Amino acid sequence: MRRLRALVFDDDESIRRLLTMLLQARGYEVFDYPEPIHCTVYDAAGCVCGTGCTCGDITLTDVEMPQISGLDLVEDQRSRGCKIDPRNVALMSGGWTEERLERARALGCRTFDKPFKVPELQAWLDECEARCRADLSLRDLGR
Repeated sequence: MRRLRALVFDDDESIRRLLTMLLQARGYEVFDYPEPIHCTVYDAAGCVCGTGCTCGDITLTDVEMPQISGLDLVEDQRSRGCKIDPRNVALMSGGWTEERLERARALGCRTFDKPFKVPELQAWLDECEARCRADLSLRDLGR
């Protein structure tokens, strides 16, 4: 069985590092980025996820980043046919508005307040792991 893969997007280096350490301790392969524009999948012109492979099993993203919001990232991934189960996508923010929460709910994503509670995050990861599809091949993300 293949290792699970997580994509982490957060412009706060300390949060990105903490999430990476937590995920790696659970055995994940982690690709972390200060914002989506640095991700090879996001940057690939015309990248469509309809090829029977996936870039990852879960996504954790900050909502407020300098060049694109986490909500816009998730909406963009969906429009490209992202294979990650919507329930395996989490959006984090220290300043949720009702409008942003509604957008996140409409996308089927989990939301976390910053600062997040590690036990809550761990419980969500347990749920995600039960849903992960080992039959999907992982796309090569380079590095």
